[in-house]
Amino acid sequence: MKLTRKMVLSRAKASELQGVRKLNCWCGRPGPGGSKLTDISICREMPSLEVVTLSVNSVSSLEPLSRCRQLRELYLRRNRVGSLAELRHLRALPRLRVLWLAQNPCCGPDPTRYRMAVLRALPQLQRLDSQGHQPLGWTDRRPSPRGPTAASAVLTAVTEDELARALMEGEEVTALDVQGVGPGLGAEDDGSAEAREDLSCGEEEASLQGQLGSESPPSRGCFSTSSQSEPASGPPSRNHVLTAVLLLLRELDLEGLEAVQAATHGRLLTLRRPEMQ
Repeated sequence: MKLTRKMVLSRAKASELQGVRKLNCWCGRPGPGGSKLTDISICREMPSLEVVTLSVNSVSSLEPLSRCRQLRELYLRRNRVGSLAELRHLRALPRLRVLWLAQNPCCGPDPTRYRMAVLRALPQLQRLDSQGHQPLGWTDRRPSPRGPTAASAVLTAVTEDELARALMEGEEVTALDVQGVGPGLGAEDDGSAEAREDLSCGEEEASLQGQLGSESPPSRGCFSTSSQSEPASGPPSRNHVLTAVLLLLRELDLEGLEAVQAATHGRLLTLRRPEMQ
């Protein structure tokens, strides 16, 4: 099924595509005839998009999102993205910080290999996918309006050491051949995939509001993940951070490099001040 202008304006309660900032097309329960979205080409006409929820659909190509330069959060779990090579379309999105890509064929049988490849392709990410299995019915435990959502509780933050490891050891997405690997690669079993379909689209979209919205983004060093294999302190960690910084410089444009230059100059002055006294 094709995502149309009428559908977008109706869901976003907007009058023009150019002004749409949040698009929620989560398909927990298919409409008549079991229709799910396969064509999102209209996203090319929405440059102001910041949050997009397309979970539980049949999207296979991410190319239409390549022009959404303001995109910060993208929820794509349980779609039909067949190859991690599709991530090349997201590389030009400088503000992208949150990606939920789990339960797509491209995830492959090795979760560590998959995660390292995604982080190498998109080193700007701060959160990627969920932390693994959750008990059946976890989405039914609605949180307090003032507390975190169920979705935010399971999104995994990216640590500095993990990013450094991914930049050094992760495979280039174009070198990975994970197409046609079959269902079930999103680490779901015992019916939990069906249980997760009950997760409301509002919870997914709001999963990081209050952490990536009005508040400052969380520091990568404040979170631990199962894929982190090195201590968070000491010379090895500093070397990893240095390597990551040098590799990330390649991804920055002129404006970004000037910001890094200014920050580096300020940091050097701070470190040298005791020597000058």
